[in-house]
Amino acid sequence: MLKLKGKRMIKTLKISVLFVLLATSVLMAEPAVRKKSTITLREGFLVDYVQGVMSIDANGQWVFKADTKIFDGLKTLRAKSPVEMLPSSTLEKITAGIDPEKQPVKNIHLRLQAAVTKYKGKNYLFATSYIPMSKGEKPKPAPAAEKKPETPKRAKETKGDPILSDDVKEMLKPTWTPDLGQKKRRDEIQVEDDASLVGRSGFVIAKNGGKYFQIDGLGRKIDRNAYKILPCTCLEYVEKVKYRIPGRRRYNVSGVITTYKGQKYLLPQRVARTYNHGNFAR
Repeated sequence: MLKLKGKRMIKTLKISVLFVLLATSVLMAEPAVRKKSTITLREGFLVDYVQGVMSIDANGQWVFKADTKIFDGLKTLRAKSPVEMLPSSTLEKITAGIDPEKQPVKNIHLRLQAAVTKYKGKNYLFATSYIPMSKGEKPKPAPAAEKKPETPKRAKETKGDPILSDDVKEMLKPTWTPDLGQKKRRDEIQVEDDASLVGRSGFVIAKNGGKYFQIDGLGRKIDRNAYKILPCTCLEYVEKVKYRIPGRRRYNVSGVITTYKGQKYLLPQRVARTYNHGNFAR
């Protein structure tokens, strides 16, 4: 009887040791499998005339890379991190006259003002203003003048002088200057101005592989245009509600209407469900 108990104890001990070894190996291997998390800025944060470069990525999308890191008060986006640009009238001005299919696209240097949006863990930029930049050539250093030997008294007076050295002054000189001539030419390009959509009721419909907002006038004669919704937190909220609650839903929406290459887009800034309480048809 004692032998049987001893064998059971040894067997239980072996199983426990094996379990501990397996758990340890899983925990040690977990960091290698874990994916690196991407840093996303908060929705609505304003990138205020940050200097950087716009270019086209491998997917044919315009992206912006800031020369410096961007801090939104909570998180910091590293410098040179590409952020996709959303369609807007300002983007149409910036890229006017550029056809990627006919000519290679060069980097566009500018200071960009844009609103940050967030959709499914990814950031986007909605451009609102910009300043074109041109790279200025540094002036050639003047030939060093022959210095006269200073008297001991003069050397004693200038010792510890707080004036910056020539090397520091050279580092402080700006390497980029505003290209006001280019900005004037691009501002002359005719694009449709952005408009505000304030408290309009309507429906979100699926069309051509995207989500559109269709205004519902409840019998009144109004503009029946459907605006394509840009990626943002409001769109993510609408999509979550769609899967939770069956049936057609009406929303009260406020946001910005913009136009890019003839297509009208909507960047919603406020979305709220409305209820008819049986007074109107769904």
